[in-house]
Amino acid sequence: MITFIALAKGELGKETERYLKVYGLDISLNGRPLQFVQRIGNRIFRPMSSKDVPWYVAERADYGITGVDLITEFILGNGNSIKVLERLGYGKGDLVIFGNSDVNNIKQKLKRVPVVATPYFYRNLLNLGQAGAYIRSKFGEFESKYVDGSTEGFVAENFVEEGTADLGFDITTYFTRSDNERGRSTIPSNGLRILEKIMPTEAVVISKNSTDFTMEDFEKVLNGPYELDWKRMGGLLPAIVQGTDTREVLMLGYVNQNALQETQDKKLATFYSRSRQELWTKGLTSGNTMELEEILYDCDGDSLVYRVKPNGPACHTGERSCFYRKL
Repeated sequence: MITFIALAKGELGKETERYLKVYGLDISLNGRPLQFVQRIGNRIFRPMSSKDVPWYVAERADYGITGVDLITEFILGNGNSIKVLERLGYGKGDLVIFGNSDVNNIKQKLKRVPVVATPYFYRNLLNLGQAGAYIRSKFGEFESKYVDGSTEGFVAENFVEEGTADLGFDITTYFTRSDNERGRSTIPSNGLRILEKIMPTEAVVISKNSTDFTMEDFEKVLNGPYELDWKRMGGLLPAIVQGTDTREVLMLGYVNQNALQETQDKKLATFYSRSRQELWTKGLTSGNTMELEEILYDCDGDSLVYRVKPNGPACHTGERSCFYRKL
């Protein structure tokens, strides 16, 4: 049985990639064509726009990871066909109302119904949710303006300028840009002021609204079909390589789920390079490949043995085994 998992791209996708690595899954979400899918075992992972994930889960996918704001938006417009299984604790931000000044100054300048710009996929959150309730409490009725691109760019400095907006409703995010730097909100950097925080948001796991889907089941899906403890080991398991004829230990490498799957598919010992952060198949350059005969795993599910038929020396020095020195 195939399990279909829809994953958000963009900044949220970068955080999701790190989340999946803990389960030994090396899934590249960004820079992929629209119809790209990645299959590992009996699971299909498909990267897509964050706003499309709820639709895919409702109509096709089994699970999805996206922002809770988009789930709330979807439910407001389409009923309870999906549900949140768990908040993942990353990709945090806030959906906010913002403008060029405080509420009183905006009210004094406006002699008409205010125009509120928001991305199209937040239309229900604006008109039916807390955002609309807040704006009505301050300004009365308002006009919605659905925009593409940066919402901040549609909020005019001159409140009577035609074709622009008086207020904006969008997310301000705090994604990690690097290990030492955090992303800054683009709202104050554009000279705008946050008037009200409407709702917090972060990454969530979702499924169809059925008792058949649980977070425990999703974690089992991520762990794969074997009794291996990827999560405890941080996504990489040591794999001892042993010759089937001599029972000699030839080398040690590390594998994630991608490397394990490739080893099983191609019947050649494949590993994950921790320095290059990519898969490598032993002997593709030198010709000293190792033909897989069987894979064993230990009682704790946190280490493997590749039993192979070596086609040449295992060590790059030319020695038959990498373990040729004694202490």
